[in-house]
Amino acid sequence: MLLVDTELPAGAHTNMQPYEGRGWCVMECNASGLVKDDMALISLKGLTGEETSLDEVRENGKAARAPPVAPAPFASTLEADVASGATTFTNRGDVPVVAKIYGWAFAAEMAAVVALYYAVLGWDDAQMLTLCAALRAAHADGGLRKLEKLELSDNQMGDGAAAALAALLEEGAMPNLKVLILDNNQIGDDGVAALASALRGGALPSCTTIELSGNPGSDDPVDEALASPERLAAVTQNAAYMAAVVELSYTNLGWDDAQMLTLCRALPAAHAGGGLRKLEKLNLSYNRMGDGAAAALAALLEEGAMPNLKALYLNNNQIAEDGVAALASALRGGALPACTRIYLNYNPGSGAPVKEALASPERAAALAQLQAE
Repeated sequence: MLLVDTELPAGAHTNMQPYEGRGWCVMECNASGLVKDDMALISLKGLTGEETSLDEVRENGKAARAPPVAPAPFASTLEADVASGATTFTNRGDVPVVAKIYGWAFAAEMAAVVALYYAVLGWDDAQMLTLCAALRAAHADGGLRKLEKLELSDNQMGDGAAAALAALLEEGAMPNLKVLILDNNQIGDDGVAALASALRGGALPSCTTIELSGNPGSDDPVDEALASPERLAAVTQNAAYMAAVVELSYTNLGWDDAQMLTLCRALPAAHAGGGLRKLEKLNLSYNRMGDGAAAALAALLEEGAMPNLKALYLNNNQIAEDGVAALASALRGGALPACTRIYLNYNPGSGAPVKEALASPERAAALAQLQAE
């Protein structure tokens, strides 16, 4: 759906009479601007009159879009604008009603949203700080928990807003975010360092992709933080996250056997705290996991961890015969009772023992005994 703000550019002439209920339009435009993507909300204020196609209308009009505003500042600004005459209502008694409806819309949208697109809008650092304040209000109200993608590229976000975003992430916001796009902004080394610090502390536990190309600061600290043992330990110690997580992906990080051992030694703490029970997919592919980490993983599985895991990806690692044998033994004893798929291709060891264990009479008997208990 395309929403058009019909306010004309300054100096434009129209035969239309002013709409005395414009305050309601202010609310509708702000509410719609919360979650619409960057091409679905345009303002006539941004048009030159020279546009010859809908694409040009979209491109020029979207630049006039304002960042989302939290309910509290929206209400105070609306009240001040009505008092000054900048915004009018046929009935001034509608002001608190409009503020309340906006608050409801804000809470509902931020609770349900899966992707937010605020790209190529020309927002400066102050406007990005307004966005961060809105996201903070949404998080405080229990929102953003379903958010999986946040697109903020091609703006003028600087270190101030990057630090504000990092502080919000450190508070546990957006626990299911998988992709954060910050390309082509004005984030320097200080902003990158703030984001990297938040990640090392366990922020964005589901996130595997953060894009920072085209910024003054190097993106290396963020890339290193995403793959750091400190982050791994912090994420696995997040009891609330580990209790709810359905998928864990630590793929293509280049971790050697020692780093994979760090993971396999951190997961038992999550299991002991009641976590990993909802986990259905664990992806450890394309690393350098060897027999030591494989044996540690097998020992964890023998303790009953991940009872609802359905798929385990261990392909493209360095697991040899001893590691495969440890995993096969755990499976024969009834480990991973819900699992039907274990991928071990492109390892030095053959995956045949694991396939045999999954279909073995010993495993069937062990699972039957577990069900009887």
